[in-house]
Amino acid sequence: MPRDGDPAPGKTTELGRRPGAWRARGVLLDLDDTLYGYRTAARHALSELARILSRDFHLSPELVVSRYQECRTLVREDASEAGLPLRHERMRLLLEAFPHIPGAAATFCAESYGTAFLEAVRWFPGAQEAFRALTCLVPVVVVTEGHEDIAGGILDRLGPPADSAPRLCSRSLLLRKGDGSAFLKALEWLRLAPEEVVMIGDNWENDVVGASLADIRSIWIDPQDSTVSLPRPRWFLEKVPDLYQACRRLFPEAFPGVGTHV
Repeated sequence: MPRDGDPAPGKTTELGRRPGAWRARGVLLDLDDTLYGYRTAARHALSELARILSRDFHLSPELVVSRYQECRTLVREDASEAGLPLRHERMRLLLEAFPHIPGAAATFCAESYGTAFLEAVRWFPGAQEAFRALTCLVPVVVVTEGHEDIAGGILDRLGPPADSAPRLCSRSLLLRKGDGSAFLKALEWLRLAPEEVVMIGDNWENDVVGASLADIRSIWIDPQDSTVSLPRPRWFLEKVPDLYQACRRLFPEAFPGVGTHV
């Protein structure tokens, strides 16, 4: 049976703008590339690592970057319930390619990478204000396809209100967003039914398709205005460029005008 406010297949909706429109009672938020620029921070961290190894051990920065990218494919994200050991293992594999560097330097490399990564973590424009306003309206849970030790550091770096929000780190709980299991756990945390909740995130497979597998509506953040040729999941609502616009679609009375996201 259709639920009140369900969009027609392949169509978007003007959420909350008509009498009787569906209204979320809880919101799930992605972390990486939704609240801040993960890719930007990762590039900065790798560049800084390459600079340090070039300075201290006379390695080509380009070679360090290339070797590190190879090592990322060799260490599975689900190989550990914690993220820091995985980072250390990647550094160990990286240094194996350079015998003149002592293996003990792997710890230093992992710490240097982590420090540089956090230095580059910044809220997307308007995201902090949107997050703060959202938490005044409904319960919010950050749901990330990551590890508690890594995500916790990122949220602490972002600061209020993200640092105090409940966070569900799927890999630390042996869950996944892509198969819907992380979202089912998030519903337990919120004590809400699927039809009362919406997921907002930038990853099509994890945040849109995965949420749909748990019968949760979703809004896709896509600043590049990408074209997806795959069928749209049943509970997909619409595509927006940023978090502020996603919040505006859900709660137009609380997010008037264009806001500070531009």
